[in-house]
Amino acid sequence: MRKLLIPVAMVCLSTFLAVAVVFAQDQTPPGCDLPQALENPIVFTRAPIDLRRTGGYFENFSPLQRFSEVASLTSGFGESDVVTMDRTGAAKVIYNCTASPVNCAAQEAKVSPSGKQIAFSVTTGTLLTELGVTLLRAPIAAKIIIHDIATGLNREVPNQPATGIARSPDWIDDSTLVFSANWQGVYPARPTLNCHQGVYPIDHPAAGKKRGYNAGACVSVDFPGPDKKALHLWRMKIDGTAQKNLTPSEQNAIRPVVLHNPKNKGRIVYSSFQDQEDRCYYQGAGGGGTCLNRWWLMSIAPDGTSPTSFMGAHHSPTLTKGTWGSEEFMVLRAAGEIATGEVCTGNYYRGNHVAGKSSVLCASPPLGDFQVEGCSTPACVKGNVLGGSKSTAKGQAQFIPDTLRYAVSFSVGSDNNQHMDSKGRTMGGMNYLSTMANGHSMATWWQGWCYNQEFSPNNASAPFKGTIASSGGQPLCDLQIVELLVPEVTDPHDRTQVKLLVANPLMHDFDASEIVARPVTHVQPPLDESKGCFLEVADLRATDLAPLSSTFDWRMRAENVGIQANTVKPQDPAFHRDNVRGLSIYEVKLHSTYYPAAKWQAAVNYTGWESVKYLGTQPMMPDGSLKMQVPCETPFYMSATDAAGKWITHDPWLHSLQKGETKTCFGCHEGHSVERRLELGKEPQAVFAGKQAAATMPSLTVPPVPVTFANVAPILTKACAGCHTGFENDALLWSRVFADQEQLDFPWMTKMLSANGADAFAQNPATCVSAPWVCYTLPRPYWTGLAGRYTRQSMLVWVLEGLRSDGYTNTDSATDQDFPANHPPVPVTPAEVKTVVDFIQTGGAR
Repeated sequence: MRKLLIPVAMVCLSTFLAVAVVFAQDQTPPGCDLPQALENPIVFTRAPIDLRRTGGYFENFSPLQRFSEVASLTSGFGESDVVTMDRTGAAKVIYNCTASPVNCAAQEAKVSPSGKQIAFSVTTGTLLTELGVTLLRAPIAAKIIIHDIATGLNREVPNQPATGIARSPDWIDDSTLVFSANWQGVYPARPTLNCHQGVYPIDHPAAGKKRGYNAGACVSVDFPGPDKKALHLWRMKIDGTAQKNLTPSEQNAIRPVVLHNPKNKGRIVYSSFQDQEDRCYYQGAGGGGTCLNRWWLMSIAPDGTSPTSFMGAHHSPTLTKGTWGSEEFMVLRAAGEIATGEVCTGNYYRGNHVAGKSSVLCASPPLGDFQVEGCSTPACVKGNVLGGSKSTAKGQAQFIPDTLRYAVSFSVGSDNNQHMDSKGRTMGGMNYLSTMANGHSMATWWQGWCYNQEFSPNNASAPFKGTIASSGGQPLCDLQIVELLVPEVTDPHDRTQVKLLVANPLMHDFDASEIVARPVTHVQPPLDESKGCFLEVADLRATDLAPLSSTFDWRMRAENVGIQANTVKPQDPAFHRDNVRGLSIYEVKLHSTYYPAAKWQAAVNYTGWESVKYLGTQPMMPDGSLKMQVPCETPFYMSATDAAGKWITHDPWLHSLQKGETKTCFGCHEGHSVERRLELGKEPQAVFAGKQAAATMPSLTVPPVPVTFANVAPILTKACAGCHTGFENDALLWSRVFADQEQLDFPWMTKMLSANGADAFAQNPATCVSAPWVCYTLPRPYWTGLAGRYTRQSMLVWVLEGLRSDGYTNTDSATDQDFPANHPPVPVTPAEVKTVVDFIQTGGAR
């Protein structure tokens, strides 16, 4: 528990008289606008602002305070209380952590559809100090609490694991909750960085030093430690019964929001973390993106069926904020539904902004159908988020929703200076939108800077004490609750745009909802759990994919892989149509241990998962249709494959089906764009009903024995060691072939040039030693150009087969690695080639 050093009862002006000199000509302390009367009671989270009286001034640590966000999922945030406020403005703490002997944080309150109960979470743990700010670390547990408004009593929902984490509850109906929990006991994916296990060669500036990321250990992970188990979405009755994991394929699913507007069909929207395989490497340069930013919005039905991406799965083009600059999708979090039925979300840069200060974007499901992701062409996007572009180039809109708009545009959610208004005042940011009974939206306003990186004590150029003049007389950081009076807020200081509801200068008040009845009208029909789980495809040959650029560039394959659904050759749709023959399924096991456990370190592969198992391939019917049975409630990914079993299109996003669920699609990402769905004019189930596979289901091909590197090593030795050195069947063979990102183990290999076409290693070898990804633009995820994960792009497979099989030629790009035209045939059989292909496509585990 952190004690507030200033009496809360002191009125705004008298509290700050001691620091009036800081305000220069304005003697009115920041944050002292009088709040307005409330139309309805509200519930919200509250925490004391970290102000410390030192000599004649207050030292303000508020930019370093943290509240739960994507970098602080289960720990690393401060204590907080859950508070209600009536129409007169009288506040009542309904769960007190900040003034109790228990180290805890109460937060994330949501009102039941009847308006009679409030659900919230309480995390308990130990307190530690970081940069002078006290934060909750090493969580013991997080439990869901129900508050009865009539009696004022709290009760813990029974049957919750003693040391489990259960967070951010919302109400499916008055007796059923959906929430985030780590009760499955598994861990998220590891980043797919360079896992080389050897040392730099003798002629290298770093000769003898370990190679690869993190000194060759390949142990980077976004969420390390025993308290970082994967959060899935669970549902249960408020009596603790009927517990069910709705998203076993997620590595982190947080802050579910049940949609009440009838057009949204009672679905649940949540933030989903996607950092497996190459999801975070979406830039065209040599290096990767910030992996912790790979949070997008997902949607599922209340029973966990039909999960689909709603926003951010394909990143985004540059979004225009009018006079306030531009940005791209970063972290999408804190989704909320507003009165129009739109879903709004904050967009900010990982954990550098207190509790996710951000701009806010809103959108409705395109065509009212959650299966349609958005627009392929800029011309399809309404409004001005793309600067008014009317281009009809497919792929350029990257499947953003057609109704995407800004509700809050003045914010800066990235690592840049904050915007200032014409009076020199900081603008701050907003997030946590919720609907109000009067049709407006309620939000949290981050008044001030609220950007902890800029106010670190290590940053000597940033003043840190008191309310600094450079913020225009604004507080360093003060979270306030406001009402948005206009569709898009461009100036939070304009009282015709923003109305203050709760503005206590001693408190952070945030994440508010009205205490009113909001019925959920949608009823989900029950599944027949006695039936199996099936995938149906109307036409596997059909695809709605397009490249980001019509000009082929080998280095830009990461863009198409990470954003445009992983096609081998999206420039040519006929390549997919003419080569695809079946659908392959791979069962995925999430990590059972955490970093740095020995088993976790041993699970080195290029998928990010603990293991991947090939389950088999369903051949398509002559009309392109297929139907196949898959395991229920089991994570898997799928790939469209050619006659030899090599991937044509690969979907690294994990799927799982609830018992009795059948998932039907048009084709490989077919019908996901607004334009294409309008052309099709019907649902995939209607198209599939008239297909050959609807009448009969062919037999699934029998899966082979799982391939290990022990199966592959003799093949490589036989095929290559006769002419090349380094291919002997020794302890480093795996690392040389599959993890030599810099391509130094084989001198005859051609190093890729840097993004500007220069030999970066020759220009600055020191940089290439410390950050090799800056100097080598290699296929991503970080595999060598010899054995890229997509086997049609693998030079190793080309040589084994005797031809280049990615659909391009050696003259298409000056930056790629060419097929060695005069390479002699190698002594391998078709079965041995298939073994190598299967090994690569299941991740190439060490």
